[in-house]
Amino acid sequence: AIINKQNNDVILNLIQNLPYDAIDGVFRNKSEMTLNLKTKLKTTMWQNVGIFRDENSLNQALKDIEQIENEFNKGDYCANIEEYELRNMLITSKLVVQSALQRRESRGAHYRTDFLQTDNTAEHSEIKK
Repeated sequence: AIINKQNNDVILNLIQNLPYDAIDGVFRNKSEMTLNLKTKLKTTMWQNVGIFRDENSLNQALKDIEQIENEFNKGDYCANIEEYELRNMLITSKLVVQSALQRRESRGAHYRTDFLQTDNTAEHSEIKK
């Protein structure tokens, strides 16, 4: 479809004449979807990247995060603060999981059940988006 001033005016007129409930329902559904995806992300992070973790749980978390990213399907532009928060949560979660997968030792709060020992030569992690 070609967007021009005339089409834009028609669309704007249609939106302005929608009943308030219809517009409110659209926003409410988007907010509910974002809240649902946030809940999924928090659950997978707690279950798979919580206090005790191993390679299998971290890989599962990575798969879950990628699935949530696909459901969310937003680029740089988000419609509201909740969507920006979810986008940032997804980025941060993915970086945490990738970093945890690379660290093959237990150190401090990072406890790998498949790598129980602490390596005496500590290295800093650097993960980039």
